[in-house]
Amino acid sequence: MVGDAAHSFPPIGGLGMNSGIQDAHNLAWKLAHVCTDRARDSLLDIYDLERRPVATFNAE
Repeated sequence: MVGDAAHSFPPIGGLGMNSGIQDAHNLAWKLAHVCTDRARDSLLDIYDLERRPVATFNAE
């Protein structure tokens, strides 16, 4: 789940949109590398580690 579906930020400041775009970009390049055998499946494991702190910071 990425983008606005994964966030509940107020519309002020564009935090939801910016976070959603960054989430989608982060996941897209990881998936592209895994699906084309340029990276191991374990690359996907770090998505949450990278993106959750950003979402938490924005929510606070």
